[in-house]
This record gives sequence, C-alpha cells and structure tokens, in this order.
Amino acid sequence: MKRKNITMAALVFWLGLSAVPCAVRAASAEENPLKEEMRLLDGAYKTLIDAIALNNPGIIEGPFQEVLDAKPRTEDALKSGNIKLPKNNDKMLMFESLDEEFHRNVKVLMESSKKGDMKMVEMMAHKLLNGCIHCHGNFRQ
Repeated sequence: MKRKNITMAALVFWLGLSAVPCAVRAASAEENPLKEEMRLLDGAYKTLIDAIALNNPGIIEGPFQEVLDAKPRTEDALKSGNIKLPKNNDKMLMFESLDEEFHRNVKVLMESSKKGDMKMVEMMAHKLLNGCIHCHGNFRQ
C-alpha cells in the first residue's frame, strides 16, 4: 500500500511538471526535435499513469515506442548544433549521458510492460521520473 501511495504521489507530481511546458507542445518537430520528443514523452508518461492506475500494462509500449523513435532526430539536431539547451549547454556530454540512461530505462519499462510485471513497471516509473527531474534541474531554466 505504501508503494502505491508513493507511486501515486510521484505521478501527481509528474502531472504538475507536465503542465508547465506549454511551449513544448506547440513546437513542431522541424522547429526543435528535442521539444517534440519531450511532447511525446509527456503523453507517454500520462499513459503510464493510466496503465499503473488501471493495472493495464498493455497500453504502455505504443507511446513509449514513439519516444524511442524520436530519439535519432533529437540526436542529429544535438550533434549538428541545431539545439541549444536552455541551461548548461556547455555540459552536452552530461546531457547525452543522462539521455542514454533514460532511453535504456524506457526499454526496461517497455519489456516489463510486455511481461505484465507491474512491480517493475512501477519501479521504472519512479526511476524515469527521477531522471526527468534530475535532467530538468540541470538543463532547463
């Protein structure tokens, strides 16, 4: 029960964070692939919340696959210098490392959801959320 309360509190916190970046949702993929990936992640995480609340792991994979599919466009834009991070742009290697770890964790989440392992889904939801908070703390204004 305590784990479910923590999960729900974290998910409510995530919803509060996702309401902030309205400009992210308005940006097109051509304008900024990183913002497009964050928009997709926002939707995927809301689906994750539903999946946990409804004990329905089958709805997790699709939206998170869209996030993974967006990653190459983001990487290309970062490597070409077309994206500047709002804060600590000089720490791009740290950003890239956090991004790689995040996407590895997304894959673990997706595999867990395929297996119907809701305990691991919940653990990965926490881990992903912590990753978001850490990255945003370092690279968003």
